[in-house]
Amino acid sequence: MADSDTESCTLSKNAIKKQKRLEYIKNHHREVRKRKKEERKKTPKELDPDPNRISKMDRISLERERLKLCSICKPVIAIDCSYESLMSQKEVNKLRNQILRCYSLLKAPLDRPVNLQLASFQNNSILSNSFEEKTPGFSRMQITKFPETVFEKFDKHHLVYLTPDSPNTLEE
Repeated sequence: MADSDTESCTLSKNAIKKQKRLEYIKNHHREVRKRKKEERKKTPKELDPDPNRISKMDRISLERERLKLCSICKPVIAIDCSYESLMSQKEVNKLRNQILRCYSLLKAPLDRPVNLQLASFQNNSILSNSFEEKTPGFSRMQITKFPETVFEKFDKHHLVYLTPDSPNTLEE
């Protein structure tokens, strides 16, 4: 005791302040570590502010189920890829982006789901190579691809072929 009394008497005011500050910091760190340890013990549901929120894995599985249902339903939207041989690389990229936009709309919850199909889609074509290079996971997408033309695959009486070159205008 006498030794510590002599030390405190011999320490300057700044040294005493520094010692008190170091003790405070040490105690504060202990409290922070205890608090963080308790937070880690909590389950994710206790930390979640919205208990009705769907987890990411559940949301992805629901999305996949909805897309599988879309692949068997009507109406069918078929994108004709037979003109890709006449397109430049820039136009092929634009077509690829349009197909991806259509697919992303299918992923959103719809009142009336549709089936997206790619007609005249060849495996080693410019478009398929563009998809393989720039779109990872294209093979896993719920898009039906077939090499036949739209006119061979579908009945012409039930087909609406949209083109900007047509003189006819759709009313409905």
